[in-house]
Amino acid sequence: MLTFIRMPPRWKIRREVLRIAVQFQDLIDELHEPFFKFWHDWNRASTIKVSEGGIPLKSERVAVLLIYQPSGIPESLFKTCEYLAMSGYSPLVVCNSTLASADLKRLLEISWKIMARPNFGYDFGGYRDAVWLLNKLNVCPQFLLFLNDSIWFPISSDATILEEMESSQAEYVGTFEYEIIKRRRRTVRKRLFYPSYLFMVKRGVFRSKEFQNFWKTYRVSSRKHKVIRRGEIGLSNMLISSRFTSASIVPREGFSDALYRMDSQNLKDELTYLVSVDQQISKVKLRLMETYGESHNWADECREFLMVNCQNNAYFHWLPVFTIQKLGISYFKKLRHPIFINGQYMILAAARSGKFENAIFDYVLEEIEANISSANP
Repeated sequence: MLTFIRMPPRWKIRREVLRIAVQFQDLIDELHEPFFKFWHDWNRASTIKVSEGGIPLKSERVAVLLIYQPSGIPESLFKTCEYLAMSGYSPLVVCNSTLASADLKRLLEISWKIMARPNFGYDFGGYRDAVWLLNKLNVCPQFLLFLNDSIWFPISSDATILEEMESSQAEYVGTFEYEIIKRRRRTVRKRLFYPSYLFMVKRGVFRSKEFQNFWKTYRVSSRKHKVIRRGEIGLSNMLISSRFTSASIVPREGFSDALYRMDSQNLKDELTYLVSVDQQISKVKLRLMETYGESHNWADECREFLMVNCQNNAYFHWLPVFTIQKLGISYFKKLRHPIFINGQYMILAAARSGKFENAIFDYVLEEIEANISSANP
């Protein structure tokens, strides 16, 4: 009697083939990455060019702004650099791509220094070279800000993030707390980290052996998933679990506290701008919108729905209008992932309806609209 083996679906076969390919590439990377790092460090004098800008050094505050804009610098990035300088920071702009002469000229006027380097190691490769340069120049700022060009910042005139970071008693300050949950058999391991697109370390951290050794021993890679694991998560885990105090300007309890202070009408308004790329979430959102006012416990059900979905999936992504309006977050991600494109659409819709007390800058709205259009041609 013949028996037939049922083949798994094509998507599963494709997933496993890709997983094996990535693992094989990772194995190759383990062999050549140390040599690339050594070669980069050995040739820094010839491969890295540092230009003097028009902003003087203010040793108390330095901002490392990493950019990769091979197609030209958008207006929002110039505004970011101007904002940093106006806030008392000396912008050290790290460029992972060649700049057009007009862009370079304008950027020099609003920067302390511009470092042009090979695009080796993504943002953490650039952060690492910035730390190297600061050490070489014997610059030890009281407040050292790291940010990259993946966010619009600031998006309105009421931004207070820098002041909040500086006034925090913590020595390592992030924006949001992200949680990684790993389950192995019967154990559950939770690890917190702060995103690397905007964070601050203070002088005690910068001068410490832990911070300096992190960059010396950091295994530079130009593969994105390794940069996230070794760099973004690695640095944050090291600082959070070490002797340094750490805090995010919007802790997780801040989200829940803000929700519980809202009445039914306000909850309904925020629910309107909930990003829903999942079919099940969309169904619950629609049901809650349709049943508003029909039950005395509607508000509790709505809060629970928002808490469960947003807390597990980073409320910054799923309720962007809420985080900007209620939590005072004055930036948003530029990524073209469906979650962020939907979030950008919600911000655009809220801005056009006049929901924000402090208007979003016109140039930000223009770039958001262009970003949405390019993602949905």
